[in-house]
Amino acid sequence: LHLAHATAAGCGTHSAGIEGMRDVISLIEGQGITAEFVSSMLLENRGRRDGLKLERKAQELAFKALQDGLVNVIVSDGQSASTMKGFGSTSDNIPCIFTLVRLGVLSLSHAVACMTCNPAKLIGDRTGNRFFETRLGHLGTGACANITVADPLSQSAIYTIVNGIPVAFDGNLVRE
Repeated sequence: LHLAHATAAGCGTHSAGIEGMRDVISLIEGQGITAEFVSSMLLENRGRRDGLKLERKAQELAFKALQDGLVNVIVSDGQSASTMKGFGSTSDNIPCIFTLVRLGVLSLSHAVACMTCNPAKLIGDRTGNRFFETRLGHLGTGACANITVADPLSQSAIYTIVNGIPVAFDGNLVRE
């Protein structure tokens, strides 16, 4: 079993936020259950203004779960204009990585792994399809070679390469 968008439990939608996050953590402790947290809810504002907000104490529990390795996958829910509101956008991913590092929650390599190789491994494990681990989430031989170089000061992508082809530079699309 995998708990998608598990940080939503800490928003007080079905129980008190702290209680909800404690329930999630108790489910994933040693029971073969995995979970993912949403990048926007791990930022200091604790969520998008147009949707759910993670309670501060629940966020602290989420940080501890990341530090302890109970949760090692961080996701977003597409762009903010997507049909499902309240779960963040991919524009939250890079700031989330740098925020987790700055707050001492994770090292840079662990924060990056939470959005790259860890999700690929999880999907590969759950589906039995090794494509995800062998071709995605890393830069090894045979991988799809998707790279984003980010600036920690602006917390934004400087350039992005997909399958070896530059597709974005300094916030602008690169056209063929």
